[in-house]
Amino acid sequence: MVGKVHVFFGDPNPTYERALVLQKAHAERNGHPMFVCREKILSGLWTKPAFILSVILAELAKPENGRLQWLFWNDADVVLMNPQISLDIFIPPSPEFDYVNLLETHDRHGLNNGVFLIKINDWSVKLLTAVLAFHHFRPVVELKYSEQSALDEMLKDKLIRRNVVKVPQHWFNAYPASAGGNAIPRASWKEIAEEQNSEWILPAEQSGLEDDIYIFWQNRTAERLAKGTAPPVLETVIQTELASLAETEGTK
Repeated sequence: MVGKVHVFFGDPNPTYERALVLQKAHAERNGHPMFVCREKILSGLWTKPAFILSVILAELAKPENGRLQWLFWNDADVVLMNPQISLDIFIPPSPEFDYVNLLETHDRHGLNNGVFLIKINDWSVKLLTAVLAFHHFRPVVELKYSEQSALDEMLKDKLIRRNVVKVPQHWFNAYPASAGGNAIPRASWKEIAEEQNSEWILPAEQSGLEDDIYIFWQNRTAERLAKGTAPPVLETVIQTELASLAETEGTK
């Protein structure tokens, strides 16, 4: 199961509050527990990784069969356009991709952590702890985008990177489309989303997203096999399937 994490604090912002209403409706519709932080924990934007870490630690303190498996973070200005899409659709196929702990997206500037999915486990605890402590232990590194840059620096580590997958930005972190060469204002997108009758609201199977996700992971599997870098669990699955196929052929 996937939980949703949000941070809203500071002066009242009607635009953000409207976006939160859409997020809550989506969470209730799809059964996603929702965690909202209304207080500033750390300075700047550092409340974001701090609160995500606190939710992960709280989940890990529960019995394993009572925990959430993933958390979905999105910034306060994100407008949810299609409430019919469950976040569960984005979880990597198991067991082939059980090694994946983070799904990220990039824009023209590189990593964009305005929206991402992170697994609830000790790997994520270590990553977020390192992000929070980054500036203290590496003060000479310029963090152009604050905590996003700290996360970006940590994800360059080869041992961490192998558990991260970059997915297409349009899956869950798309930018506003353009109309007539001019970007549609964010407020207008909120109005479209609030109408609940736009062309954007479609079941996953009709939106094309379901097929897109399936093809992505299939291609990912093929690429790893071609490079000989398939994780052991995937090799085991393939060997099991081949053995089953051989047994079936032998009984004909």
